[in-house]
Amino acid sequence: PDSLYVLDFLMNMTPKARAAGGNVLVLLGNHEAEFLADPSNPRAAVFLAELTRKGVPLEQVVSPAFPRGAFLRSLPVAARVGQFLFVHAGLYPQLPWSDFVSRAQMVLSSGNYANEFLSSTTSVLEAKDWWKDSGTRLALEANLTANGMYGVVFGHMPDALNVLNDVAQMDQQKLIKIDSGMAPEVGANPGHFLVFTQP
Repeated sequence: PDSLYVLDFLMNMTPKARAAGGNVLVLLGNHEAEFLADPSNPRAAVFLAELTRKGVPLEQVVSPAFPRGAFLRSLPVAARVGQFLFVHAGLYPQLPWSDFVSRAQMVLSSGNYANEFLSSTTSVLEAKDWWKDSGTRLALEANLTANGMYGVVFGHMPDALNVLNDVAQMDQQKLIKIDSGMAPEVGANPGHFLVFTQP
């Protein structure tokens, strides 16, 4: 209900965390990509109404000339942290990591947020229910291993891995779902912290 506050909170938390010796890394999700591709899309209606209500011009959240727009346009598609890949929908394409990074950089630097790399039903931001197919899971895990990664941490689906309202893991913690249904339409849960002790 207060997306602008959340955006500002994340923007302000990032430099504070770095100053304290930590890091906050915010990843691009499908809603952000859809908004940047077309701010008038139906999913953005509530956010657009909020901007109007608060007197914030749309340009301030879409243009890289303004802090909020620059922040949204700076969000990475994925992050490799230790042996884990963090990516919104979790389905990493069958690409070497260096090729994935190059493609992501090319798409993001062009500002083409409608590109199929981000917006197709099998993209890293949009894929759903891929985890239900054992062949897809095995191919993903093999690709992660080939790229020197152990597993993937993903959100996007509050009921993924057949668990609702909580974090979940599958295949010896190679697949970790962190979407615990914070959105009102899926339960408005308070969220969770995921703490890695190993690897």
